[in-house]
Amino acid sequence: MTRKPGSAAGPAASSPGSAAGPAAVFRTAAEPAALPGIVSLRVPAGAGNPPRATRRLPYTLPDDAEYAVRPIGVVHSPFVWRDEAPRQPGLGTSNAAAIVLRPGMQNALKDLAGFTHMWVIAWFHRSRGWKPQIIPPRDTVKHGLFATRAPDRPNPIGLSVVRIADIFGCRIDITDHDLLDGTPVLDLKPYIPAYDAKPEAVAGWVDGLTDPGPDHRYRIAAGQEQRMMDSLRNQTP
Repeated sequence: MTRKPGSAAGPAASSPGSAAGPAAVFRTAAEPAALPGIVSLRVPAGAGNPPRATRRLPYTLPDDAEYAVRPIGVVHSPFVWRDEAPRQPGLGTSNAAAIVLRPGMQNALKDLAGFTHMWVIAWFHRSRGWKPQIIPPRDTVKHGLFATRAPDRPNPIGLSVVRIADIFGCRIDITDHDLLDGTPVLDLKPYIPAYDAKPEAVAGWVDGLTDPGPDHRYRIAAGQEQRMMDSLRNQTP
């Protein structure tokens, strides 16, 4: 698609205060410059991959650019620690949980009950820092962070597909999840198989695992869990 700088579908559409822009605060001293000389990113049919030199585009956001988000809800879950939750939602667990939205948001749930599953976009509130490369628990070699689903990320945002069990007011009961208790929820979207399911997808290094390790590298020792919970409760907000 050809887009001119500043068109309705271009960078200007997400500027602060625009009707179509995200509900976020954009803190920056100056607006980012439009992409210089970019008219179209299309590649003619049959041309193959373009030369690397033509694929280089500048990073145009200011170094101090920030977006502020506000949770729409919170998770009530039996999982308190990472090692208690499955590594991914739907992996052999039917544990129930509930997502409770902020008061007054119940009307935003209209018609969601017609879907069996939904995407939950959440904030990994237990995340502490990140590294560019990590060794996933189920492998023995390093991979780039963005080639993994590790919860410790530059922006600790999680994406889970969960099953909808029931909806009542501002409460959504869910199953087949991997969410920890107290997880802030940023957004909800219906799961649509025709758009979201990709049976032909290739899973990279995960497909090559022949003897995968455990789901979690570290487990909490006996008796340590209660001490950690007491410590968290005593922390000053």
